[in-house]
Amino acid sequence: MKKKEIFGKPDSVLFRKEEEKSLFKKINEIRKAFTVKEEDKNYENLLIQLSEIKSYTDSFFDNVVVNDENHDIKNNRLELLKMFCKTFNSFIDFSKLEGA
Repeated sequence: MKKKEIFGKPDSVLFRKEEEKSLFKKINEIRKAFTVKEEDKNYENLLIQLSEIKSYTDSFFDNVVVNDENHDIKNNRLELLKMFCKTFNSFIDFSKLEGA
């Protein structure tokens, strides 16, 4: 079987657990906050939103089995995780943090 490439574009119709929906919503909130004009960015709010994501990811990994038996659901969960990674990689260059 050919491995499907993951792009970071989950389909919300395939979400089966509330944790998937919540994480997806939070990622989109963060993406929206980062894509406003530079002069309109509220960095304090951005930092608060970034710090809040931990509870969403913890809940996701505590309650969702990524490797679901249903191949479509499994791939969609991988798409969600890729979206999460791409969001943070697009807006934050962790390599520039001191000590990282």
